[in-house]
Amino acid sequence: MWKDVKDTLINLEYDESVNFQENFLCNTVQHPVAKRFPPTTSYARMFLKSFIEQIEGSNQEVCEDVYLVYTDLISQCASLSTDLCYRTYRLQPDCILTIKETRKLITDGTTGLYTWEAGHVLAEWCSENKPMFRNKKVLELGSGLGLMGLAVIKVCEPASYIFTDLPATVLTTLAENVKINLENDSSYEFSSDCDWTNGMETSYNHTKVNVRRLDWEQDSCDITTDIILAADVVYDPAIVKCLVGTLKTALNNNPSAVAVVACTLRNSDTLGFFRDVLAGEKVKISWETQRLYQESPSRPQSTVSLLQLSL
Repeated sequence: MWKDVKDTLINLEYDESVNFQENFLCNTVQHPVAKRFPPTTSYARMFLKSFIEQIEGSNQEVCEDVYLVYTDLISQCASLSTDLCYRTYRLQPDCILTIKETRKLITDGTTGLYTWEAGHVLAEWCSENKPMFRNKKVLELGSGLGLMGLAVIKVCEPASYIFTDLPATVLTTLAENVKINLENDSSYEFSSDCDWTNGMETSYNHTKVNVRRLDWEQDSCDITTDIILAADVVYDPAIVKCLVGTLKTALNNNPSAVAVVACTLRNSDTLGFFRDVLAGEKVKISWETQRLYQESPSRPQSTVSLLQLSL
């Protein structure tokens, strides 16, 4: 895309170049969404630096506004870039989600504050199979920050959707993301000391939405549902048996229910162990397929395995 910007700039007169640069600012780092839900300072700084390089490479003068915004980003405290930030995803033309998250793989002892590859892949698969979800009750295990679930709610029109996770920091941030995307409200702050046993309830169009705590090891899954979803939950052999136990209980609550689990292929032994535990608990793999996912050209490509489970 930078090549397109450079090719455009080369052919502009001075005044046209200034207007182009100002419009570019207004539609990127100074866009209302970017101001309300700012990305990391380091990302915005890197983005503008690249833009300045395209301007200079086109033999154009960098306009004053671009320099002012860039120098302001440089002057900001470096620690700001390490906190929770916002990323806005365009999953479909009519499905744009703003997610509060961190760019660290592990924060506060959990991986749940980072958006993982399998969530994107499963969200895409669900959107391709919308009729399967319409007017159905959906339960998600290990919801993390809610990207996939929010996409299903907005695109697939389920009757209800229950987000579940365990760490209080994850549930707090997840609830904020639900507020931002389903209620257009970013002003409400949840306390990390909140008791998430009964959870937070809201609604979106005709979908009832709930965020609640679920401990696979200690809690009995008493939720009756039609579809169970889970993305990037098969990564640690120590939790696989508890995960499969929860999946089996949820499936037992409704014999016609199905589960779809998305696993990023990192360690073949862990996924193999997951399959063995499923077989031992007599949970059937109805079908399995693989998809490739690449977040951006600068990131490595990942292979994600999708498994549908039933009793």
